[in-house]
Amino acid sequence: MTHQTLDAAALRAQLLSRRLRGAAPARPDLLPAVPRGGPLPLSHAQRRLWVLDRLAPGGTAYLMTAALRLHGELDTAALTLALDELLARHEVLRTRYQEHDGEPSQVVDPPGPLHRTEIDLRPLPADRRRERLAALATSDREPVDLAAGPVTRAVLARTADTEHVLFLTVHHIASDGVTEDLLVGELLDAYHRHSTGGPAPVAAPGEHDTPRRQYADFAAWQRDHLTPERLDTELGYWRDRLSGLEPLRLPTDRPRPAVREDAGAVAGFEVPAAVADRVAALAQEAGATPFMAYLGVFQLLLGRYCGTRDVAVGTPVSGRDRPETQRMAGLFLNTLVLRADLGGEPGFRELLTRLRTSTLDDYGHQQVPFDRLVAALDRERDPSRNPLVDTLFLWDAAPADGAPHGGRRVGGLTVEQLPVGETTAKFDLTLAVTERADGSLRGGLNYATALFDADTARRAADHYVRLLAAVAAAPDTPVHSLEMMAPPERHQVVHAWNDTAVDHPGGTLHGLIEARVAESPGAVAVRADGAELTYAETDRRAESLAALLRAHGVGPGAVVGVHLERSLALPVALLAVLKAGAAYLPLEPGLPAERLAHMIEDSGAVALVTDAADPRPDGPTPTVRVRPDGHPTGADAGTPAGPGA
Repeated sequence: MTHQTLDAAALRAQLLSRRLRGAAPARPDLLPAVPRGGPLPLSHAQRRLWVLDRLAPGGTAYLMTAALRLHGELDTAALTLALDELLARHEVLRTRYQEHDGEPSQVVDPPGPLHRTEIDLRPLPADRRRERLAALATSDREPVDLAAGPVTRAVLARTADTEHVLFLTVHHIASDGVTEDLLVGELLDAYHRHSTGGPAPVAAPGEHDTPRRQYADFAAWQRDHLTPERLDTELGYWRDRLSGLEPLRLPTDRPRPAVREDAGAVAGFEVPAAVADRVAALAQEAGATPFMAYLGVFQLLLGRYCGTRDVAVGTPVSGRDRPETQRMAGLFLNTLVLRADLGGEPGFRELLTRLRTSTLDDYGHQQVPFDRLVAALDRERDPSRNPLVDTLFLWDAAPADGAPHGGRRVGGLTVEQLPVGETTAKFDLTLAVTERADGSLRGGLNYATALFDADTARRAADHYVRLLAAVAAAPDTPVHSLEMMAPPERHQVVHAWNDTAVDHPGGTLHGLIEARVAESPGAVAVRADGAELTYAETDRRAESLAALLRAHGVGPGAVVGVHLERSLALPVALLAVLKAGAAYLPLEPGLPAERLAHMIEDSGAVALVTDAADPRPDGPTPTVRVRPDGHPTGADAGTPAGPGA
């Protein structure tokens, strides 16, 4: 399915008005053709995919699969011809990517049969058939070797006597959402022609001719068109726009892995038509588009989660601003970083006005390839994150005829395009929103399972839906005050988790221990290193040590340093300090002597309890030594002083 970034008509109208005010230079009517005799350059988007593949070869995160359920008597010969016709029409589907002296280049192979596999799932039980079909669309996809190819393949699964499911898989380096829809439409038209002997009823004149220009021509043109001077001017805009941008600190369920993992899942959600209509109306009133409104609510949600008013989200742009590219297969997609200022206390209407201005400005500079932007900003590369943004927003406007290929009759078949679940996550969070013909919205929150639990993702999707309803109902309420929790969740967070009141017994800690001594003197109070002390023994040793401390001037308000390893002596010493009416200062034995000396001096400690050498041998602090079992040794390095000394 085609993910669009803005409602196309509204965006084009707004951008066109800006361009008309300038002196946009005329451009040639047709892309120049590039000779095929030598290595062909990659487009900027292709180069980024090639680099990602080199960093993590053998991955399946960038495989795109379209699934078609075919009801009826399938003409397999006609389907084979239709698939081969796709390969012949579009060079990019039969292109390999080889490296020469560290640089990649395109190698276009001659037309031939499209790589196809047939499997029969009829012997499997119904539940196993469903599982196998889901796996064929996602987890069972074989990796693609970009150098050896092929980058395009098909799997035909027979699920019943008169039912098949066709999986058409293309590596993202050769495809995008528009290309996927284009290929499916051309495939069905070609199947109709080959199975009936006549033209497809929906095909436009000349649509089945081989395109005059191919993706390799566009890639070469893009390289020549983006001159260093032009690119530097555009990059200057983005350097200013993204200055000071910090990564979002999403509240994850688990620590971020040192190297990013691409396993993912999707939490689905729906938005009622009444809410969607109201949000669209608010956007229209602000001179904005529905895309801007739904993006703004997503940015608001992320800002609430991360406790920030500065939120940047990535979004794809089609990159097809030349007429020759409208029906050209290939990767034209680019990624824009849309930064939102959520500062102050704006209502949603005001926020939409801000977003409209900033989004149009950003779209006016969309030709900068994302990989060049990343390189120009020269941020330190973090293998645990995506560059610049960790979240993505996708918008899919409703097609005029409803679902793109739902229930279509093609050459005796009824064809239904099936949704393909996501088992990978290219970003930490990707929010996709799709308009339905009835005005409602269908959405999915794709999340990285290395970071988030399913319950967390479902809760985030619910929060997004509730924020949409809140802005629709109260567009002038400060957005940071809008409610996004359901009443049960709010009660749990505000009341249940804060219901921590407990009854505490009165008195001092050492007084409670003395009460326990009177109640159960023989009960075990302390265990350490295989030895133990009863409450009575602990109390007696603490009283003895407290007497020594008092003899050294320890009394109410004094501080006593306790420099002991973890042993029976430690709780005895702490209890003794409390019995003497003082406060204890724990001193970690592993600290350097200079650090310990500073802590003793800075705290004003009047005595020190230790089982080792005095950490401050030259200081005046009286020292009381104890054995590991808590018994005072009687050795005393200091001179007893009266209280208050």
